[in-house]
Amino acid sequence: MIQSLGEWVRTMAVGSIFCAVVLLLIPEGSEKRSVKLTCALMLTILLIQPLRRLDEEKLTELLTLRRLEETGLAADTDELSMELYSRIIRRETEEYIWDAAQRLGIRKLGVRIRLKDSGGMPVPWSIDLTGSVTQQQKEALSLLLEGELGIPPQRQTWSLDDAG
Repeated sequence: MIQSLGEWVRTMAVGSIFCAVVLLLIPEGSEKRSVKLTCALMLTILLIQPLRRLDEEKLTELLTLRRLEETGLAADTDELSMELYSRIIRRETEEYIWDAAQRLGIRKLGVRIRLKDSGGMPVPWSIDLTGSVTQQQKEALSLLLEGELGIPPQRQTWSLDDAG
């Protein structure tokens, strides 16, 4: 991981230096604006490149650990039975989803989470959702499930009535 981070930093540095030199050589005018836009796009792509290489399972595990650390349970994981640990993760994840759904204006949503054992730790793996939402609400919640919980759309099952 440290090696990947170092490689990413070097790539960003080389890209930034390249853009700076090119921008110094280009005279003011419409060409320079085009080059600035191209450099900004190139640096943005370089910036987000590491996200494409993330392992979904590892990301899910890291996000679960982060949520447990927030609640102060991560240090006590050895003391909890696996069943109790699974219940806590499931309940915390469901509450998080219900809170997020309410912020999106979704009033009624059924949530069923399936966990997967990842190195002796249960992590949210897939989810079934039932209720009534708009397409926009569904897309927003789906993005949140992927970004915050590490559950990509292919592991999200939606049985929803169209709300508009």
